Amino acid sequence: METGGNNLLLGVLLVSIFFVSLFYSLHYRLAPVTDARAYDNIGWNLARGYGYIELEENRENPIIDDSIIRVGPGYELFLAGIYRVFGHDISSVWIFHALARVISTMLLYKIVFLIFKNNSHKKPIALLSAFLFGFSPDLILINGMLLTETLLITGLIIATYFSIRYMEDKRVMTAFYAGLSFGLTALVRPTVLLATVLFFFILLVYRRYKHAALFIIIPVIVVGGWSLRNSFLYERPLFTTTAGSYDLWVGNHSEATGGFDKTEEIQKARNSMHSTELSSFALKKYFTFLSEHPFQFIELQFRKTAIYFSLIRPTGFWSFLRSSPLEQILTLVGSGVWTLILFVFGASGAIYLFSTMGDIKTKLFLLFAFLQPLAVIPIIVETRYRYPLFPFLAVCAAFFMVKFLTETKEKKALYRTFGEVVILFVSLTFYDIWMNVGEFFLKLNNLIS
Repeated sequence: METGGNNLLLGVLLVSIFFVSLFYSLHYRLAPVTDARAYDNIGWNLARGYGYIELEENRENPIIDDSIIRVGPGYELFLAGIYRVFGHDISSVWIFHALARVISTMLLYKIVFLIFKNNSHKKPIALLSAFLFGFSPDLILINGMLLTETLLITGLIIATYFSIRYMEDKRVMTAFYAGLSFGLTALVRPTVLLATVLFFFILLVYRRYKHAALFIIIPVIVVGGWSLRNSFLYERPLFTTTAGSYDLWVGNHSEATGGFDKTEEIQKARNSMHSTELSSFALKKYFTFLSEHPFQFIELQFRKTAIYFSLIRPTGFWSFLRSSPLEQILTLVGSGVWTLILFVFGASGAIYLFSTMGDIKTKLFLLFAFLQPLAVIPIIVETRYRYPLFPFLAVCAAFFMVKFLTETKEKKALYRTFGEVVILFVSLTFYDIWMNVGEFFLKLNNLIS
Protein backbone atom coordinates (compact mmCIF):
# COMPACT_ATOMS: atom_id res chain seq x y z
CA MET A 1 0.00 0.00 0.00
CA GLU A 2 1.32 3.44 -0.93
CA THR A 3 1.53 6.10 1.75
CA GLY A 4 -0.05 9.52 1.45
CA GLY A 5 3.42 11.05 1.22
CA ASN A 6 4.28 8.95 -1.80
CA ASN A 7 0.96 9.80 -3.44
CA LEU A 8 1.66 13.49 -2.90
CA LEU A 9 5.16 13.22 -4.33
CA LEU A 10 3.86 11.33 -7.35
CA GLY A 11 1.11 13.91 -7.88
CA VAL A 12 3.59 16.80 -7.73
CA LEU A 13 5.90 14.91 -10.09
CA LEU A 14 3.18 14.26 -12.65
CA VAL A 15 1.86 17.83 -12.58
CA SER A 16 5.42 19.14 -12.94
CA ILE A 17 6.11 16.86 -15.92
CA PHE A 18 2.94 18.07 -17.63
CA PHE A 19 3.71 21.76 -17.22
CA VAL A 20 7.43 21.49 -17.97
CA SER A 21 6.70 19.57 -21.18
CA LEU A 22 3.94 21.97 -22.20
CA PHE A 23 5.95 25.09 -21.32
CA TYR A 24 8.92 23.90 -23.38
CA SER A 25 6.68 23.26 -26.40
CA LEU A 26 4.91 26.62 -26.08
CA HIS A 27 8.19 28.45 -25.52
CA TYR A 28 9.76 27.29 -28.79
CA ARG A 29 6.58 26.80 -30.86
CA LEU A 30 8.47 24.74 -33.41
CA ALA A 31 6.98 24.78 -36.88
CA PRO A 32 6.81 21.28 -38.38
CA VAL A 33 9.54 20.52 -40.93
CA THR A 34 10.53 17.44 -43.00
CA ASP A 35 8.89 14.37 -41.38
CA ALA A 36 6.90 16.49 -38.94
CA ARG A 37 5.50 18.60 -41.78
CA ALA A 38 4.45 15.44 -43.63
CA TYR A 39 2.69 14.06 -40.53
CA ASP A 40 1.00 17.41 -40.02
CA ASN A 41 -0.21 17.58 -43.62
CA ILE A 42 -1.56 14.03 -43.56
CA GLY A 43 -3.29 14.60 -40.21
CA TRP A 44 -4.92 17.82 -41.40
CA ASN A 45 -6.06 16.25 -44.68
CA LEU A 46 -7.55 13.33 -42.75
CA ALA A 47 -9.33 15.73 -40.40
CA ARG A 48 -10.91 17.49 -43.39
CA GLY A 49 -12.05 14.23 -44.94
CA TYR A 50 -9.58 14.32 -47.85
CA GLY A 51 -8.17 10.90 -47.09
CA TYR A 52 -4.72 9.64 -46.17
CA ILE A 53 -2.72 12.00 -48.41
CA GLU A 54 0.21 14.34 -47.85
CA LEU A 55 -0.60 16.78 -50.64
CA GLU A 56 -4.11 18.19 -50.87
CA GLU A 57 -4.01 18.25 -54.68
CA ASN A 58 -3.84 14.43 -54.66
CA ARG A 59 -7.21 14.00 -52.91
CA GLU A 60 -8.84 12.73 -56.10
CA ASN A 61 -5.97 10.40 -56.93
CA PRO A 62 -4.37 9.19 -53.66
CA ILE A 63 -2.37 6.49 -55.39
CA ILE A 64 0.09 9.06 -56.75
CA ASP A 65 0.57 10.61 -53.31
CA ASP A 66 3.76 9.89 -51.36
CA SER A 67 2.12 9.51 -47.96
CA ILE A 68 2.74 5.76 -48.06
CA ILE A 69 6.48 6.32 -47.51
CA ARG A 70 5.76 7.94 -44.13
CA VAL A 71 5.63 5.80 -41.00
CA GLY A 72 2.02 5.47 -40.00
CA PRO A 73 -0.90 5.77 -39.88
CA GLY A 74 -1.07 5.81 -36.06
CA TYR A 75 0.42 9.22 -35.38
CA GLU A 76 -1.33 10.80 -38.35
CA LEU A 77 -4.70 9.51 -37.09
CA PHE A 78 -3.82 10.87 -33.64
CA LEU A 79 -3.22 14.30 -35.18
CA ALA A 80 -6.39 14.03 -37.28
CA GLY A 81 -8.50 13.38 -34.19
CA ILE A 82 -7.08 16.46 -32.45
CA TYR A 83 -7.42 18.68 -35.52
CA ARG A 84 -10.97 17.47 -36.11
CA VAL A 85 -12.01 18.72 -32.68
CA PHE A 86 -9.74 21.73 -32.11
CA GLY A 87 -8.92 22.82 -35.65
CA HIS A 88 -5.48 23.06 -37.22
CA ASP A 89 -3.84 24.38 -34.07
CA ILE A 90 -0.52 22.75 -33.19
CA SER A 91 -0.75 24.07 -29.62
CA SER A 92 -3.52 21.55 -28.98
CA VAL A 93 -1.17 18.75 -30.04
CA TRP A 94 1.40 19.88 -27.48
CA ILE A 95 -1.23 19.63 -24.74
CA PHE A 96 -1.98 16.03 -25.72
CA HIS A 97 1.74 15.30 -25.97
CA ALA A 98 2.16 16.56 -22.40
CA LEU A 99 -0.80 14.45 -21.26
CA ALA A 100 0.76 11.43 -22.96
CA ARG A 101 3.96 12.06 -21.00
CA VAL A 102 1.96 12.09 -17.76
CA ILE A 103 0.14 8.85 -18.65
CA SER A 104 3.35 7.08 -19.63
CA THR A 105 5.13 8.22 -16.46
CA MET A 106 2.23 7.08 -14.28
CA LEU A 107 2.17 3.64 -15.91
CA LEU A 108 5.94 3.32 -15.62
CA TYR A 109 5.52 3.99 -11.91
CA LYS A 110 2.95 1.20 -11.74
CA ILE A 111 5.20 -1.17 -13.71
CA VAL A 112 7.84 -0.79 -11.00
CA PHE A 113 5.34 -1.97 -8.39
CA LEU A 114 4.59 -5.02 -10.53
CA ILE A 115 8.16 -6.13 -11.19
CA PHE A 116 9.52 -5.19 -7.75
CA LYS A 117 6.47 -6.40 -5.84
CA ASN A 118 8.52 -8.03 -3.08
CA ASN A 119 11.24 -5.40 -2.95
CA SER A 120 11.10 -3.36 0.25
CA HIS A 121 12.44 -0.33 -1.65
CA LYS A 122 9.93 -0.41 -4.50
CA LYS A 123 8.46 3.01 -3.62
CA PRO A 124 11.70 5.01 -3.95
CA ILE A 125 12.57 2.97 -7.06
CA ALA A 126 9.21 3.87 -8.59
CA LEU A 127 9.52 7.58 -7.78
CA LEU A 128 13.09 7.79 -9.04
CA SER A 129 12.11 5.91 -12.23
CA ALA A 130 9.31 8.40 -12.85
CA PHE A 131 11.69 11.32 -12.25
CA LEU A 132 14.43 10.01 -14.56
CA PHE A 133 11.94 9.26 -17.32
CA GLY A 134 9.64 12.24 -16.90
CA PHE A 135 12.36 14.90 -16.80
CA SER A 136 14.61 13.47 -19.50
CA PRO A 137 15.74 16.53 -21.53
CA ASP A 138 15.64 14.46 -24.73
CA LEU A 139 12.02 13.47 -24.21
CA ILE A 140 10.96 16.96 -23.17
CA LEU A 141 12.55 18.35 -26.34
CA ILE A 142 11.04 15.77 -28.68
CA ASN A 143 7.68 16.42 -27.03
CA GLY A 144 7.69 19.85 -28.70
CA MET A 145 7.89 18.37 -32.20
CA LEU A 146 5.25 16.68 -34.31
CA LEU A 147 7.17 13.43 -34.38
CA THR A 148 6.09 9.89 -33.56
CA GLU A 149 8.33 9.33 -30.53
CA THR A 150 5.99 10.70 -27.84
CA LEU A 151 3.05 8.57 -28.95
CA LEU A 152 5.27 5.57 -29.68
CA ILE A 153 6.80 5.57 -26.19
CA THR A 154 3.41 6.03 -24.56
CA GLY A 155 1.95 3.13 -26.51
CA LEU A 156 4.97 0.96 -25.76
CA ILE A 157 4.68 1.62 -22.03
CA ILE A 158 0.94 0.89 -22.07
CA ALA A 159 1.56 -2.39 -23.90
CA THR A 160 4.40 -3.28 -21.51
CA TYR A 161 2.19 -2.50 -18.52
CA PHE A 162 -0.64 -4.79 -19.65
CA SER A 163 1.79 -7.55 -20.67
CA ILE A 164 3.48 -7.57 -17.26
CA ARG A 165 0.17 -7.18 -15.48
CA TYR A 166 -1.11 -10.23 -17.34
CA MET A 167 1.72 -12.30 -15.88
CA GLU A 168 0.37 -11.20 -12.49
CA ASP A 169 -3.39 -11.70 -12.87
CA LYS A 170 -3.72 -14.06 -15.92
CA ARG A 171 -7.04 -12.39 -16.85
CA VAL A 172 -8.41 -12.67 -20.37
CA MET A 173 -9.24 -8.96 -20.57
CA THR A 174 -5.67 -8.05 -19.63
CA ALA A 175 -4.45 -10.15 -22.57
CA PHE A 176 -6.97 -8.36 -24.76
CA TYR A 177 -5.77 -4.91 -23.63
CA ALA A 178 -2.16 -5.95 -24.20
CA GLY A 179 -2.97 -7.08 -27.74
CA LEU A 180 -4.91 -3.91 -28.48
CA SER A 181 -2.07 -1.74 -27.13
CA PHE A 182 0.52 -3.54 -29.23
CA GLY A 183 -1.66 -3.39 -32.33
CA LEU A 184 -2.35 0.33 -32.09
CA THR A 185 1.27 1.13 -31.24
CA ALA A 186 2.46 -0.91 -34.24
CA LEU A 187 0.53 1.54 -36.42
CA VAL A 188 2.68 4.31 -34.98
CA ARG A 189 5.91 2.39 -35.62
CA PRO A 190 6.05 -1.32 -36.48
CA THR A 191 9.21 -1.83 -34.38
CA VAL A 192 6.98 -2.92 -31.46
CA LEU A 193 5.94 -6.01 -33.40
CA LEU A 194 9.07 -7.78 -32.14
CA ALA A 195 7.77 -7.46 -28.58
CA THR A 196 4.30 -8.50 -29.77
CA VAL A 197 5.61 -11.75 -31.23
CA LEU A 198 7.74 -12.38 -28.14
CA PHE A 199 4.80 -12.03 -25.76
CA PHE A 200 2.67 -14.28 -27.98
CA PHE A 201 5.27 -17.06 -27.79
CA ILE A 202 5.55 -16.62 -24.02
CA LEU A 203 1.81 -17.18 -23.74
CA LEU A 204 2.19 -20.33 -25.82
CA VAL A 205 5.05 -21.56 -23.64
CA TYR A 206 2.85 -21.09 -20.59
CA ARG A 207 0.08 -22.96 -22.44
CA ARG A 208 -2.34 -20.06 -22.27
CA TYR A 209 -3.58 -20.97 -25.74
CA LYS A 210 -6.95 -19.22 -25.68
CA HIS A 211 -5.47 -16.09 -24.24
CA ALA A 212 -2.62 -16.23 -26.76
CA ALA A 213 -5.14 -16.49 -29.61
CA LEU A 214 -7.12 -13.53 -28.30
CA PHE A 215 -3.95 -11.53 -27.75
CA ILE A 216 -2.53 -12.00 -31.24
CA ILE A 217 -5.77 -11.66 -33.19
CA ILE A 218 -6.09 -7.99 -32.21
CA PRO A 219 -2.75 -6.83 -33.73
CA VAL A 220 -3.43 -9.05 -36.75
CA ILE A 221 -6.77 -7.32 -37.33
CA VAL A 222 -5.47 -3.81 -36.62
CA VAL A 223 -2.24 -4.02 -38.62
CA GLY A 224 -3.67 -6.44 -41.17
CA GLY A 225 -6.52 -4.08 -41.98
CA TRP A 226 -4.09 -1.29 -42.78
CA SER A 227 -1.93 -3.67 -44.82
CA LEU A 228 -4.91 -4.85 -46.86
CA ARG A 229 -5.97 -1.28 -47.53
CA ASN A 230 -2.52 -0.41 -48.85
CA SER A 231 -2.12 -3.64 -50.83
CA PHE A 232 -5.43 -3.16 -52.64
CA LEU A 233 -4.86 0.55 -53.21
CA TYR A 234 -1.37 0.16 -54.68
CA GLU A 235 -2.04 -3.26 -56.25
CA ARG A 236 1.01 -4.90 -54.67
CA PRO A 237 1.69 -6.52 -51.30
CA LEU A 238 2.49 -3.87 -48.69
CA PHE A 239 2.90 -4.66 -45.01
CA THR A 240 2.35 -1.25 -43.43
CA THR A 241 4.19 1.41 -45.45
CA THR A 242 7.15 1.56 -47.82
CA ALA A 243 9.34 3.26 -45.20
CA GLY A 244 10.92 0.03 -43.95
CA SER A 245 12.51 -1.05 -47.23
CA TYR A 246 13.66 2.47 -48.02
CA ASP A 247 15.26 2.89 -44.57
CA LEU A 248 17.00 -0.48 -44.88
CA TRP A 249 18.75 0.74 -48.03
CA VAL A 250 19.55 4.18 -46.62
CA GLY A 251 21.10 2.60 -43.55
CA ASN A 252 22.96 -0.21 -45.33
CA HIS A 253 25.06 0.59 -48.38
CA SER A 254 28.74 0.92 -49.23
CA GLU A 255 28.90 4.59 -48.17
CA ALA A 256 26.74 4.25 -45.06
CA THR A 257 28.03 5.41 -41.68
CA GLY A 258 25.13 4.21 -39.53
CA GLY A 259 22.77 7.16 -39.70
CA PHE A 260 20.45 8.54 -42.35
CA ASP A 261 22.95 8.60 -45.22
CA LYS A 262 21.33 9.41 -48.55
CA THR A 263 23.77 9.03 -51.41
CA GLU A 264 23.31 10.66 -54.80
CA GLU A 265 22.00 7.32 -56.11
CA ILE A 266 19.44 7.07 -53.32
CA GLN A 267 18.28 10.66 -53.77
CA LYS A 268 17.97 10.13 -57.52
CA ALA A 269 15.86 7.03 -56.99
CA ARG A 270 13.75 8.88 -54.42
CA ASN A 271 13.07 11.69 -56.87
CA SER A 272 12.38 9.51 -59.92
CA MET A 273 10.29 6.65 -58.47
CA HIS A 274 6.96 6.38 -56.75
CA SER A 275 7.49 5.13 -53.20
CA THR A 276 5.93 1.73 -53.96
CA GLU A 277 8.42 1.19 -56.80
CA LEU A 278 11.20 2.57 -54.63
CA SER A 279 10.32 0.06 -51.91
CA SER A 280 10.98 -2.95 -54.15
CA PHE A 281 14.07 -1.35 -55.65
CA ALA A 282 15.47 -0.44 -52.22
CA LEU A 283 14.94 -3.96 -50.90
CA LYS A 284 16.89 -5.38 -53.85
CA LYS A 285 19.71 -2.91 -53.24
CA TYR A 286 19.81 -3.90 -49.57
CA PHE A 287 20.15 -7.61 -50.32
CA THR A 288 22.70 -6.88 -53.05
CA PHE A 289 24.85 -5.01 -50.53
CA LEU A 290 24.41 -7.82 -48.00
CA SER A 291 25.50 -10.51 -50.47
CA GLU A 292 28.32 -8.59 -52.16
CA HIS A 293 29.81 -6.90 -49.07
CA PRO A 294 29.05 -9.19 -46.11
CA PHE A 295 32.03 -8.08 -44.00
CA GLN A 296 31.31 -4.40 -44.55
CA PHE A 297 27.70 -5.10 -43.64
CA ILE A 298 28.76 -6.77 -40.37
CA GLU A 299 31.13 -3.92 -39.53
CA LEU A 300 28.35 -1.44 -40.21
CA GLN A 301 26.13 -3.17 -37.64
CA PHE A 302 28.92 -2.81 -35.05
CA ARG A 303 29.21 0.85 -35.97
CA LYS A 304 25.46 1.38 -35.54
CA THR A 305 25.59 -0.42 -32.20
CA ALA A 306 28.31 1.98 -31.07
CA ILE A 307 26.23 4.97 -32.22
CA TYR A 308 23.17 3.66 -30.38
CA PHE A 309 25.01 3.25 -27.06
CA SER A 310 27.48 6.12 -27.42
CA LEU A 311 27.65 8.45 -24.44
CA ILE A 312 28.51 11.51 -26.50
CA ARG A 313 25.47 11.75 -28.72
CA PRO A 314 23.24 14.03 -26.68
CA THR A 315 20.40 15.92 -28.26
CA GLY A 316 20.93 19.63 -28.79
CA PHE A 317 22.10 19.99 -32.38
CA TRP A 318 18.64 20.82 -33.74
CA SER A 319 18.62 23.88 -35.99
CA PHE A 320 16.20 25.84 -33.77
CA LEU A 321 18.78 25.89 -30.94
CA ARG A 322 21.61 27.36 -33.02
CA SER A 323 20.29 30.89 -32.62
CA SER A 324 20.43 30.54 -28.82
CA PRO A 325 23.96 29.35 -27.88
CA LEU A 326 23.29 29.33 -24.13
CA GLU A 327 20.12 27.30 -24.51
CA GLN A 328 21.92 24.92 -26.85
CA ILE A 329 24.73 24.39 -24.33
CA LEU A 330 22.23 23.84 -21.50
CA THR A 331 20.37 21.32 -23.67
CA LEU A 332 23.58 19.49 -24.58
CA VAL A 333 24.77 19.38 -20.96
CA GLY A 334 21.40 18.27 -19.60
CA SER A 335 20.98 15.64 -22.29
CA GLY A 336 24.56 14.47 -21.82
CA VAL A 337 24.15 14.04 -18.07
CA TRP A 338 20.86 12.20 -18.49
CA THR A 339 22.34 10.00 -21.21
CA LEU A 340 25.22 9.07 -18.93
CA ILE A 341 22.91 8.26 -16.01
CA LEU A 342 20.37 6.31 -18.04
CA PHE A 343 22.82 4.23 -20.03
CA VAL A 344 25.51 3.52 -17.43
CA PHE A 345 23.31 3.10 -14.35
CA GLY A 346 20.47 1.63 -16.44
CA ALA A 347 22.67 -1.01 -18.04
CA SER A 348 24.22 -1.80 -14.64
CA GLY A 349 20.77 -2.29 -13.17
CA ALA A 350 19.62 -4.41 -16.10
CA ILE A 351 22.67 -6.69 -15.87
CA TYR A 352 22.30 -7.02 -12.12
CA LEU A 353 18.60 -7.81 -12.44
CA PHE A 354 19.32 -10.39 -15.13
CA SER A 355 22.03 -12.03 -13.03
CA THR A 356 19.65 -12.44 -10.10
CA MET A 357 17.19 -14.32 -12.34
CA GLY A 358 14.00 -12.68 -11.12
CA ASP A 359 10.47 -13.87 -11.86
CA ILE A 360 8.82 -13.88 -15.29
CA LYS A 361 7.64 -10.29 -14.93
CA THR A 362 11.19 -9.01 -14.49
CA LYS A 363 12.47 -11.21 -17.31
CA LEU A 364 9.71 -9.98 -19.62
CA PHE A 365 10.55 -6.37 -18.80
CA LEU A 366 14.23 -6.97 -19.59
CA LEU A 367 13.40 -8.80 -22.81
CA PHE A 368 11.23 -5.90 -23.97
CA ALA A 369 14.15 -3.59 -23.20
CA PHE A 370 16.56 -5.76 -25.19
CA LEU A 371 14.27 -5.64 -28.22
CA GLN A 372 14.34 -1.84 -28.46
CA PRO A 373 17.90 -1.53 -29.86
CA LEU A 374 17.47 -4.79 -31.74
CA ALA A 375 14.55 -3.29 -33.65
CA VAL A 376 16.48 -0.29 -35.02
CA ILE A 377 20.20 -1.10 -35.14
CA PRO A 378 19.88 -3.28 -38.29
CA ILE A 379 18.16 -0.37 -40.04
CA ILE A 380 19.20 3.19 -39.08
CA VAL A 381 20.39 4.74 -35.84
CA GLU A 382 19.66 8.36 -35.00
CA THR A 383 19.69 9.87 -31.51
CA ARG A 384 15.90 9.95 -31.26
CA TYR A 385 15.61 6.30 -32.25
CA ARG A 386 17.11 5.45 -28.86
CA TYR A 387 14.24 7.04 -26.95
CA PRO A 388 11.97 3.95 -26.71
CA LEU A 389 14.70 2.36 -24.58
CA PHE A 390 14.65 5.25 -22.09
CA PRO A 391 11.71 4.10 -19.92
CA PHE A 392 13.36 0.71 -19.44
CA LEU A 393 16.70 2.32 -18.65
CA ALA A 394 15.03 4.70 -16.18
CA VAL A 395 13.61 1.80 -14.17
CA CYS A 396 16.86 -0.17 -14.20
CA ALA A 397 18.90 2.93 -13.31
CA ALA A 398 16.60 3.73 -10.40
CA PHE A 399 16.82 0.13 -9.17
CA PHE A 400 20.61 0.17 -9.30
CA MET A 401 20.92 3.54 -7.56
CA VAL A 402 18.55 2.61 -4.74
CA LYS A 403 20.20 -0.77 -4.31
CA PHE A 404 23.64 0.83 -4.18
CA LEU A 405 22.51 3.30 -1.51
CA THR A 406 20.68 0.73 0.63
CA GLU A 407 22.65 -2.48 0.13
CA THR A 408 25.65 -3.33 2.29
CA LYS A 409 26.29 -7.02 1.68
CA GLU A 410 26.41 -6.83 -2.12
CA LYS A 411 28.48 -3.65 -2.53
CA LYS A 412 31.40 -5.53 -4.09
CA ALA A 413 29.19 -7.15 -6.74
CA LEU A 414 27.55 -3.79 -7.47
CA TYR A 415 30.92 -2.10 -7.91
CA ARG A 416 32.08 -4.88 -10.22
CA THR A 417 28.96 -4.67 -12.39
CA PHE A 418 29.19 -0.89 -12.58
CA GLY A 419 32.89 -1.02 -13.50
CA GLU A 420 32.29 -3.54 -16.28
CA VAL A 421 29.49 -1.41 -17.70
CA VAL A 422 31.63 1.75 -17.63
CA ILE A 423 34.40 -0.06 -19.55
CA LEU A 424 31.85 -1.31 -22.09
CA PHE A 425 30.28 2.09 -22.72
CA VAL A 426 33.60 3.92 -22.83
CA SER A 427 34.80 1.39 -25.42
CA LEU A 428 31.67 1.84 -27.53
CA THR A 429 31.95 5.61 -27.25
CA PHE A 430 35.59 5.65 -28.38
CA TYR A 431 34.72 3.34 -31.26
CA ASP A 432 31.96 5.76 -32.24
CA ILE A 433 34.42 8.69 -32.14
CA TRP A 434 37.03 6.77 -34.12
CA MET A 435 34.61 5.79 -36.88
CA ASN A 436 32.85 9.17 -37.06
CA VAL A 437 35.57 11.63 -36.13
CA GLY A 438 34.72 13.95 -39.02
CA GLU A 439 31.11 14.26 -37.88
CA PHE A 440 32.16 15.08 -34.31
CA PHE A 441 34.62 17.78 -35.40
CA LEU A 442 31.94 19.31 -37.62
CA LYS A 443 29.46 19.47 -34.75
CA LEU A 444 32.12 20.86 -32.41
CA ASN A 445 33.05 23.51 -34.95
CA ASN A 446 29.39 24.49 -35.40
CA LEU A 447 29.01 24.72 -31.63
CA ILE A 448 32.07 26.92 -31.15
CA SER A 449 31.54 29.20 -34.14
